[in-house]
Amino acid sequence: MKNSEGNFDDMPVGEIISYEHFLYLLDTGREIEFYFNNKEYFIGHHKEGRVLWQKQIQLSDYYNGDNRILLDTFKIESVTLRELINKEHLKISTVF
Repeated sequence: MKNSEGNFDDMPVGEIISYEHFLYLLDTGREIEFYFNNKEYFIGHHKEGRVLWQKQIQLSDYYNGDNRILLDTFKIESVTLRELINKEHLKISTVF
């Protein structure tokens, strides 16, 4: 939910969120755990860049750059994160 300044100030644990809200969390440096098809995934923020994990399996290369491109590049089961978010297939479990 956006506040009066147009920012998202809630932590959406257990919820499905919009693409804009997911992008905002990434743009503000957050790390995000989420579920897709009953599996937990994690987008970490390391000194080498952002990376997508499923348990201890690294699913992407490290990426430094525009988070919109990240969401168009990182994939789960051959589907981009942007598409999974827009189709409301991801459920947030934790935001760090």
